[in-house]
Amino acid sequence: MFTTLEHYVRLTIFSLSNMDVRGAEVITVAAEPSVTCFGNQTRQVDDGSCFYLLEDFAPLLTVNPDGQVITISSSPALNTPLPAGMHTVDLLISGDGGFSETCTFSLTVEDTELPTIACPSLQTRLVNGSCN
Repeated sequence: MFTTLEHYVRLTIFSLSNMDVRGAEVITVAAEPSVTCFGNQTRQVDDGSCFYLLEDFAPLLTVNPDGQVITISSSPALNTPLPAGMHTVDLLISGDGGFSETCTFSLTVEDTELPTIACPSLQTRLVNGSCN
């Protein structure tokens, strides 16, 4: 979380009779970048590969860079093949001004492809009188 905000305050005083400015104050707040993470995700595998290639989840983040250049990396790395099951994914969001935040979510990979079976062609076997 962010703990540092700088506040600069100037006070403006006006005379009610002639609107003279006696002093001036302006409030300026310098904020840190912020990140809003998203919830757990589920993806299906139905292309015969039995694996899901980890996609780029960065577009699901809401990032307010506040003037910093933001870099987002993923662990596991993008395009890592993940088998069916539950996986933990970490997105590391960092800024060139020293900002750093991690979003962690669970990714459930479901194998939704229907099983197939290959039957052999019709077979004929001859047996002798003792059924051997």
